[in-house]
Amino acid sequence: MTVLTKLMPPLSLLVFSSFLMCRFTLCEEKAPKIAIIGGGIGGASAAHYCRELFGKDTTIDLYEAEQVGGRLRTITIDGKKYDSGGTILHPRNFYMKNFTKMLELDTVDHKGGVLGIYDGKEFVFTGSKYSLVMLSKLLWRYGYDVIRLNFFIQDLLSKFSRIYDLQDQGMAFTSTSGLLKAMSPKFEEMTHISTKAALSEAGFSEKFIKELVGGALMSNYGQTTNVQGFVGSVSIAGAEPGLWSVEGGNNRVPEGLIKEAKVNLNMAVVTDITLTGKQYEVQYLNKDSSSPVKKAYDIVIIATPFHQDSKKVNFHGFPETPKTYQDFHRTVATYVRGVPNISKFGQQRLDDLPTAILVSNPNLIFNSIGLQRPVDKKYRNPDGTVDKSHPVYKVFSQEPLSDEQLGELFTTIDSKDVVDWMAYPHYKSSEKLLNFQLHDQMYYLNSIELAASCMETSAIGGRNVALLAYNRWFGIQGKIDNLPKTSGGKTEL
Repeated sequence: MTVLTKLMPPLSLLVFSSFLMCRFTLCEEKAPKIAIIGGGIGGASAAHYCRELFGKDTTIDLYEAEQVGGRLRTITIDGKKYDSGGTILHPRNFYMKNFTKMLELDTVDHKGGVLGIYDGKEFVFTGSKYSLVMLSKLLWRYGYDVIRLNFFIQDLLSKFSRIYDLQDQGMAFTSTSGLLKAMSPKFEEMTHISTKAALSEAGFSEKFIKELVGGALMSNYGQTTNVQGFVGSVSIAGAEPGLWSVEGGNNRVPEGLIKEAKVNLNMAVVTDITLTGKQYEVQYLNKDSSSPVKKAYDIVIIATPFHQDSKKVNFHGFPETPKTYQDFHRTVATYVRGVPNISKFGQQRLDDLPTAILVSNPNLIFNSIGLQRPVDKKYRNPDGTVDKSHPVYKVFSQEPLSDEQLGELFTTIDSKDVVDWMAYPHYKSSEKLLNFQLHDQMYYLNSIELAASCMETSAIGGRNVALLAYNRWFGIQGKIDNLPKTSGGKTEL
């Protein structure tokens, strides 16, 4: 027996012991403590994907200052509930569709409405609830722009959909710019020019941009075609048929995701985040307490927008203050149960009034007026329309409307409810996009809102920061800010 043979058992034991130690260490690393600040659709999707990636042994604490759902919430009027935040979803919103299916929630189709575009004096366009009639009217008013729009939207959605394949492959991006470029370099470029300029370059007419695109932007974001081109393009993507919402309210999605992810939900206000070595100390105030509480985490995901009207979070111990501030645009939604002043809009009968009134003139007192649908199917007709005997209209405006101003728009007002909030960023083509990664293991999910703010982009941002945290935690550098070889790195138009 050689000396080497005599040494084999001890060596084997040593190797095996080392293997066990490595396994034990990895198991320890697989269970980081994660804090998510914000319980809207972004924070809820981040919680869902963090649980999916890190496993059941990971501690996930979620902090929400007001109510789960964030900007997804409902308002009750005359015993019926209406969505008062994010209202309509696109048929190609894959994450929201998958969440709804996973949570076994029913959906409601948005159909049967009639579009009108008002310039302050008259309707420059009035559509139809019949698709063929609607198409013929669009072609008569806007000509080839209608065909061009279809190609534009399909091309946009095709490139946008690339993010789903990339995220399925575990790819993550440290910046919003990087995420947009991964879908298409053109997307990032569009954030540096106005929607008007981008669509003019694409061949759309001035009339089409002013009326149809401008009207959609005023309704969706309360802003004009001067906003950056990417968010303007996302806004007009809603022109496709098949729009939908969640039965009972879209807020049921974040509520269900948080419950499904089995997180520790804290109804509390986070006041401070302190960098202490490789961990983060989160200080918060519970709603029923005046004494602050501190807790240490390995990963922190900020999933609430920091704007001029938000609660301030103080950062301590960082080499430089993390860049999170966004200038948000004020949105006032006035819910009126009553009868519109049809004479103001040049109509003879209430039935002739469009159910969705967009404006092509940004100087009016309102941004849009829309007949609302209760979130419960039982209050809708079989064709998706609502009973006009007790109608509820939502009026979007830049500022709160006085009783005198509402009196111009309605002949009868049975009730009035107002939701006044900072709903979306103020979009400028000169705005620099923010990063998702603020520090080693601290992330700002809502940076994606400077590209475009909607339920689906928030869900995409939630999955991105979860993947980013996971890849950083386990040192998977090849899946951070890199395109997989299978794509050939080919993302150009």
